[in-house]
Amino acid sequence: MNAQSRPVFDVTYCPVVYNVQPTGVALDKSRNRLYVATPPQSGDSRFPPNSVVALDLRTGNVGPILRTGSMLWISLSLMTAAHCMWS
Repeated sequence: MNAQSRPVFDVTYCPVVYNVQPTGVALDKSRNRLYVATPPQSGDSRFPPNSVVALDLRTGNVGPILRTGSMLWISLSLMTAAHCMWS
C-alpha cells in the first residue's frame, strides 16, 4: 500500500481460477471486483489478450473488459475511492 495515495499495489503472484496468467491484479473492495491485466496470449476467451478484465468476486461474472492494445508491464493499482486505475 502506498502510504500517501493509499492505493494497493499487486506485489505477489495471485492465481485466478481461470485459464489465464495475470500480469497484474487490483482489488476494488467497494465493488467487490478483481481487475485482472492479461498477457499477450490468453487461454480463456473471457480474458482477451492485452486487456484489463473485471471479475465480480461475488457472482463470478466476467466483464466489463478494457482492451489496452499492449501488455501492461507493471502492476495495476486503484485509488482508494476506486475511481481511477493506473498501470
